Amino acid sequence: MTARVEILGDDGEWLELTGVTAVELHAERPEAEQLSMEQAVEGFMAWARQAAQQYARMAEEIVRTFNSAAAAAERFEQARRACSNRPAWQSPYGPPPRRR
Repeated sequence: MTARVEILGDDGEWLELTGVTAVELHAERPEAEQLSMEQAVEGFMAWARQAAQQYARMAEEIVRTFNSAAAAAERFEQARRACSNRPAWQSPYGPPPRRR
């Protein structure tokens, strides 16, 4: 049986490895670096601070957008009221024609 060994290159292309006579696969995981409790807590707190800042920026943007939309709606309503000098029940086209 002939096997072919290829690896993924930096450019995203598969490259064939020539001259490979044997392949050994090991299932053991490399040992992880053990962190002290203080380092773990500091790392988590840094992550939490960063996440909180990001969410605060997003919330600030949402509030800013809402406030600008509310201000635009208020300006529209004021402009609409300013151009209408008759009561809402009156027609802008005058009274209806009288019946004879």
